[in-house]
Amino acid sequence: MFCTRINPCIPKVAGRVTTRRHVTHGLVETAGVLSTGVIVHEAGHLLAAKWRKISVDHVSIGIGPVLLAFSDNDDIPYLLRAIPFGGYVSLRDQSKDDTVSIDDASIVDKILVTVAGPVCNLVFTAFLSAMVSGTLGHVSLENGLVVDHVVAGTGASRAGMLEGDVIRSVNGIPVLPTRESYDRTMLEFATAPDVELDIVRGASIRHRVSLQPAFGRLGFNVTPNTSTTVLAPVSAVRRGIKDTMSMTKTVLIAILDMVRPWKESTGHPLVYIPDQGTWRDAVRTLQLINVNIAALMSFPVPPMDGFWVGVYIYEWLSNTKLDKKSVSVAGRIGSVILFTLFIISIVQDLLL
Repeated sequence: MFCTRINPCIPKVAGRVTTRRHVTHGLVETAGVLSTGVIVHEAGHLLAAKWRKISVDHVSIGIGPVLLAFSDNDDIPYLLRAIPFGGYVSLRDQSKDDTVSIDDASIVDKILVTVAGPVCNLVFTAFLSAMVSGTLGHVSLENGLVVDHVVAGTGASRAGMLEGDVIRSVNGIPVLPTRESYDRTMLEFATAPDVELDIVRGASIRHRVSLQPAFGRLGFNVTPNTSTTVLAPVSAVRRGIKDTMSMTKTVLIAILDMVRPWKESTGHPLVYIPDQGTWRDAVRTLQLINVNIAALMSFPVPPMDGFWVGVYIYEWLSNTKLDKKSVSVAGRIGSVILFTLFIISIVQDLLL
């Protein structure tokens, strides 16, 4: 269901540039972050329903047997189930107290409650990004690649290369923080008989190094050239919005690749991926889950939120009500497809 293996980066490599996939480790971690994203999503539906005074029957998180049940001040039951997959806010067909039923609500209120789930996921993602940018700092990719290890006795060592050197160009080609530039740099490292590097050391010392690969290896490792800046509150909010838009684009491309396996990959935007096991990595995983939920639930297929928006608009334009039984069957079929995609994604994350 949720694509987490979609984020290219540039790991440490011996004289070349490659990519890796960000992987969610273990079913327990997957279930935890998935449940958090579901709770955020359903909170959006619930808050919007209360705001528009639409009657809520109950809220369910997960599927299977009920582990825990309680009610809030509005007498709305909350059910925590055994299997942390999915969730929903059940709206009443009949009004209660000072609320209206979902059938009697206006078309605007119906759509507001429906889209509030995905919107809440995106707002939460932007909030997390803003908090990280304003505390730990925003990490951005800069021009060049950083040498983080030089192998003793190799041509790189004899040429005087040192850890911390920043490679600005390869054979006269600037190294930019773009996918195309990194791919071209990788090609130069792999195929050029001689490699000429423009290197910056420290604040301003520049020099040129010429190397000849030995057995396909240049004798040094590289990592992305990054900089970290703690942002002011307003700038952090702007960064959060921009990061959320970038993640959403990446997720949509990944979903497109997943449902079109026979087509060549459309390629992913180049983004910074934090080291696994760090706070940044944990936050980014949670962000990706939320963006995945928002993107998938916006699709106009049952039982997604996008499907219900289409149903409400159709009923409003045609002034007719769709058969509830037919809609329910379509929802079950969509749920099976959704669960299948979820299993495929998890298996890929854990095994590939």
